[in-house]
Amino acid sequence: MTPVIIEGRIRNKKLVLPYVYKVLTELGIHRFRRKCIVIQFVTECDSGAAGYTYDHCEDITYVEIARAVDGVNNGFLYMMKVLAHELVHVKQYWRKELCGDGGWTWKGKDAKNYSYYNQPWEKEAYGREDKLFNECFDFDARFTN
Repeated sequence: MTPVIIEGRIRNKKLVLPYVYKVLTELGIHRFRRKCIVIQFVTECDSGAAGYTYDHCEDITYVEIARAVDGVNNGFLYMMKVLAHELVHVKQYWRKELCGDGGWTWKGKDAKNYSYYNQPWEKEAYGREDKLFNECFDFDARFTN
């Protein structure tokens, strides 16, 4: 099983790890034993986004999830949806679909001239986040614990 480390303050923290493993399984990257994901719940991401993933072709991939954007708090469920989006990026890095070292490439081709919403990696992440969230998050556990 892929090692996952969760850092920072987050409500319902005990629900996060099982959710992450379900998403990783759905993405087919749950057995990468030599890779590690560090999920950091931060006050705000330096990028100003709700989430950010960075991987420098090393064994550790960092995912930041913001508790707030521009001073407005994000709810727990919204953060879980953002986490699903960011885990799609983890899959893209680990499967070598997306690489950001020395300029962006997507599936081996130069990808630096895309506008944000036309970036193929963002289209995939936005396209999969709702389904991953709805299928993998244990809504019942949230209300029974």
